[in-house]
Amino acid sequence: MNQKLKDGMRIAKLRGIHEELYSYRSYSPEHPSGNAKSGGILPFVKGLYLAAKIIYFIREVLNAQVIEAHWGHVIHESEIYFSPECDIILHKPCPRTVWNGNVMDFHFIEAPYVCAVISCKSLVSSIEEKYCADLKSFGINKVGLIGESCSKTNYLNLRNRAQDAGYEDFWSLGVEIDGAREVDETLHLNFIRFLEELQ
Repeated sequence: MNQKLKDGMRIAKLRGIHEELYSYRSYSPEHPSGNAKSGGILPFVKGLYLAAKIIYFIREVLNAQVIEAHWGHVIHESEIYFSPECDIILHKPCPRTVWNGNVMDFHFIEAPYVCAVISCKSLVSSIEEKYCADLKSFGINKVGLIGESCSKTNYLNLRNRAQDAGYEDFWSLGVEIDGAREVDETLHLNFIRFLEELQ
């Protein structure tokens, strides 16, 4: 398959993820109690669902014999400490401990096997600046941030702040302005190229 066709199919999948997640994020009925902040899907659940969708996408892009993608913790080389939660750990095939069952698939990956970590946020309006520094203490120098959406007018500011904080890049599946949504395929392609370069 030629590269242009392959890219087009992958962009279509990322666009589909954005459309699906937007429908869940925008669903905010008023709770019978009258509390407008209740009744919708919890933000951390939306973030987990985004991470799961991106993991499935990554597994289609990358050769699993070279790099795997999982949710979990990184184990420090001392074998004493665990990293902060990692939405997506991209790592070489390795022995690992897995908490697995019908509900969760959480992996503990030793630091030397880790190629990169990707943090996932549903709606990005700020940057978790300490996250990269925490992971750097585990020897992880490639950390990316991907969001389902953010403000179009704030995207460049968020990206600059993310890169200043040590993130490789910030990719957003979509951007929003004045109630309208847009998709920037360049951001999708940049994310795809980041993944491909890890192999």
